[in-house]
Amino acid sequence: MSLQPEAAAAQASLEASSGVAISDLDGSVTGAAGDLDAKVDDATSTVGQSVTALKADVKQAVGDTNATLRGLSDEAEAQATRARNAVADARAELASLFDGGDDAS
Repeated sequence: MSLQPEAAAAQASLEASSGVAISDLDGSVTGAAGDLDAKVDDATSTVGQSVTALKADVKQAVGDTNATLRGLSDEAEAQATRARNAVADARAELASLFDGGDDAS
C-alpha cells in the first residue's frame, strides 16, 4: 500500500487551504487598510476644521484686542490733553497772580 496518493491529496488540500487562508488574510488586510484610510481622512478633515475655527477665533480675538488698545490709547491721549490743559491753566493763573501782584505794588 502506497502512501503517495494520500500524501499528494493531503498536500493538495493543504495548498488549497493555504490559498484560501492567504486570500482571506489579504482581504482582511485590504479591508483594514481601507478602514484606516477612511479614519485618517476623517481625522484630517476634523483637524482641518478645528484649525479653521481656531484661526477665526484668533482673528476675532486680535481684532477685539486691537479695538481695546485703540480705546485705551484714545483715553490716554484724552487724559494727557486734559493734564496739559490743566497745567496751562495753572500757569496762566499763576502768571496772572504774579502779574497782578506787580501792579498792586
